[in-house]
Amino acid sequence: GDDVPEMVPEVSDDCSEWVLGFEDVEVELDCPSNRLITRTFTATDECGNAVQAIQEITILDEVAPTLEYVPAALVLDCGLEVPDNEAVATDACSELITWSLDSIVPGECPQEETIFRSHFAQDACGNQVSVIQIIEIVDEVAPVISGDALISIDCSEVDAPLVTTMDACGESSLTYTSTGIGEGIFAQNEVRIYTATDDCGNNSSSIQLVEY
Repeated sequence: GDDVPEMVPEVSDDCSEWVLGFEDVEVELDCPSNRLITRTFTATDECGNAVQAIQEITILDEVAPTLEYVPAALVLDCGLEVPDNEAVATDACSELITWSLDSIVPGECPQEETIFRSHFAQDACGNQVSVIQIIEIVDEVAPVISGDALISIDCSEVDAPLVTTMDACGESSLTYTSTGIGEGIFAQNEVRIYTATDDCGNNSSSIQLVEY
């Protein structure tokens, strides 16, 4: 990225004036941004006598790319898609490539985890920069219980749950307690209190009146 300096050698001649010129030969070294310039200076006097001197100028790319944008840390509910945003980098000397690698650490329950996403940028000479983005996947949503608040059944169904449960992230279990009603217009009916619990301990409840 630096300009090649135009350094001029000192020339002297005892007899006449002289002229100085130079010619560059440039070759690529081990990567596109590393180059060797061989500069041959030629000084010629008025009688055609000439002398040469060689200067070698080595251009090296030892500077890593610069990260212009890094995705922010995230906290996501389980079930949501994890975005695949990549870091954005620039380099002064060459083309570069970017990529990411995930390291996943399980959480305290099956639906939770922490993703340590390493974003990398590397230029054509192997200079590299990286940064870590932390993505937390959490399960804080309770299961949903679906069913009628008032239901009529026959006696053969009395021991079965009369609602269903669904969890956005995994499995859930369903339990209930039952209280019979022995008098009044709801005699011989029962009130059920259902509880649905997922693998992360989130739970929800629902009340149902069952009529026989």
